[in-house]
Amino acid sequence: MIDQPPKSKRRWFQFTLRTLLIAVTLAAGLLVAWRVYVEPYRRQRETMKLIEYVGSLVVDGPTGRPTEYDGSHVEPLGWWDEFWQRHFENTGQTRKQATTMLQQLLGDRWQTASLEQAEKAVAESDRDTGDF
Repeated sequence: MIDQPPKSKRRWFQFTLRTLLIAVTLAAGLLVAWRVYVEPYRRQRETMKLIEYVGSLVVDGPTGRPTEYDGSHVEPLGWWDEFWQRHFENTGQTRKQATTMLQQLLGDRWQTASLEQAEKAVAESDRDTGDF
């Protein structure tokens, strides 16, 4: 006779199908709760860190941001001429045409209007005229 190795005395856990379904349902419920209640706030924190890292227009002096500009705050000579040249190349619109359009869209407040107000007025004008 051939000697057979002794049988293992280790017992595996035995679960009923009901227990397995309950455990899977609980695990799925916890994952859904995490996804709904925790994940959006984690993503919001990551986004805020990115926004803070990129920085914004600093008008109140040093802030310690890594993107803070330390150079000269004097406008370089010819900057506006180069700007209007690029604007003409990109849009085909001269400085006079652009300022006239803003005056027509925004009225007397055209020089003090915010960028958002100007963009909204241009978008509404494009929508009304069909220029997209």
